Amino acid sequence: ARLLSEPLALLSLAVVLAATHSYLARPRGRTVAVLVVAAAVGGLTRFPGVVPAVCAALAIAMWSTGDVRRRLTRAGVVLAAALLPLGAWLMRNAVVSGQASDRRVGLHPPGAAVWRQAADKTLAWVGPHHLPWATVTLLVVVALLLWAARASWQARHLALAAGPPSLPALCVMFAAAYALFVVAVRSLLDNNLSFGSRMFLPVLLLATIAVTSAAATLPSWRRAWVGALCTGVLVWSAVVLVATNIPRFPRSISAGYAASAWRASPTIAFLAKLDRDVAIVSNAPDPIWLHIRRTPLFLPLGRDLFSGGPNQHYDEQLSALQRALRGQRAIVAFFDHPTRSPKQRVLGVKLRNALGLTPLARYRDATVYSVGAASAVVSRPLQDARWAPINPPKPPVRAILERFD
Repeated sequence: ARLLSEPLALLSLAVVLAATHSYLARPRGRTVAVLVVAAAVGGLTRFPGVVPAVCAALAIAMWSTGDVRRRLTRAGVVLAAALLPLGAWLMRNAVVSGQASDRRVGLHPPGAAVWRQAADKTLAWVGPHHLPWATVTLLVVVALLLWAARASWQARHLALAAGPPSLPALCVMFAAAYALFVVAVRSLLDNNLSFGSRMFLPVLLLATIAVTSAAATLPSWRRAWVGALCTGVLVWSAVVLVATNIPRFPRSISAGYAASAWRASPTIAFLAKLDRDVAIVSNAPDPIWLHIRRTPLFLPLGRDLFSGGPNQHYDEQLSALQRALRGQRAIVAFFDHPTRSPKQRVLGVKLRNALGLTPLARYRDATVYSVGAASAVVSRPLQDARWAPINPPKPPVRAILERFD
């Protein structure tokens, strides 16, 4: 499902854009049905998928036929129908878990490093990473967004006189709304949101559609030049991607849990040889599941993942973890860098005492602990476990496993 979510979200965005443009040119019920279904699918696949539905409703309210009341009613019905499945899913979450979402409203605007990341990733579409003029590109992007906002405001007052917008104008409207939505979510709801190329890929898709559709209205000789230029940019982008990004991707933190550092992790190699009845608890459950197909329990975080503030449910989550481990043999694998952040994680004293953790082994990327009653099973000294500050050539799996027998 995760593998298909991004292509499905991009496809739904393109369908909503085309259906909106088609409906404004020739209103038909069949077009509205396609628009609503595509917008609903987009809203369920990726969280920014609500933007196309909102933009389509806004365009219908501004440029469709009829008086103001009729246009607003039509837009409201389309928006409600498109967001109905998402609303039902949030209600289901509220009933099952007691809250519709883990995100809480707060103020955490993106800093300079986040904006530079956005500019750097934008440059990655047409050139190598970390070019020195990333700041210039960021200023150009901000200027284009301001221009798009001004053009949209003017179009609001000239809607009836100017008629339906062109497809490139709709692309600009959708792209500006998408970018503003992502910035708003990062500033108010999700402090963990990254301004990477994946997040802004819909903007690239909209820009491609806008340029190609605008070129179709040019004279033939200009159309040929624009087509050749666009083809050259796409080919150059592909060459840059193949030559610079793909070879280094397995070693990059952008590869996430599929990176070579996780595949070569001595800690994960140790966990792979544990008996299936030994429960695993970790602050990095995803790579463990990905590489050895074990489903670990998650250590509660001291800070909220989305707001960046203190975790208000820490004690409740810790108590639930204690109940889940009661009467089980379990170990904790605490990784120094479970995410892309360069900051090393430190195991809290409260968590260590609550679970009764006893150190078993130290690898280059993590420390392994026994939990509670399981530590009593480890009766002999740990000299053969080789507490190693550096990655050992052969992890002492056999010696540690004997203590669980």
